Amino acid sequence: MTAGRYWLALALVALGTLAFRLVFLGTRRSPRLPDFLRRAMDFVPPAVLAALVVPQFLRPANPDWPVLAAGVAAILAAFFSRRDFLSIVAGFLAYGLVSSLLG
Repeated sequence: MTAGRYWLALALVALGTLAFRLVFLGTRRSPRLPDFLRRAMDFVPPAVLAALVVPQFLRPANPDWPVLAAGVAAILAAFFSRRDFLSIVAGFLAYGLVSSLLG
C-alpha cells in the first residue's frame, strides 16, 4: 500500500467515524435505552480492550517479551490498585524496562 492510499484510507475511516457519531450526537434528544441494554453496554469497553490485548499473549511460537511483561504488569496493577491510570503507567514502565534490558 502506498503512502497516498494509506492516508486516503485513514481519512475516509475518520470521516466515517465522525459521520456515525454525529448522527447520534447531533440529534436533539438522545434515545432512551432499556435498562438491560444500558447494563450490557457497561461490558463493551472491557470486551473491546480484551479483544485488542489478548491476541498478543496467545502467540506462543513467537513471544514478544516486552508486550507480555507490559500486559502482566498492567493486569497486576489493575488487580491490586483498581486504578486505570496506574495500570497504564505500570504497563508502559514494564514495556520500557524489558525493551531496554533486551536491547
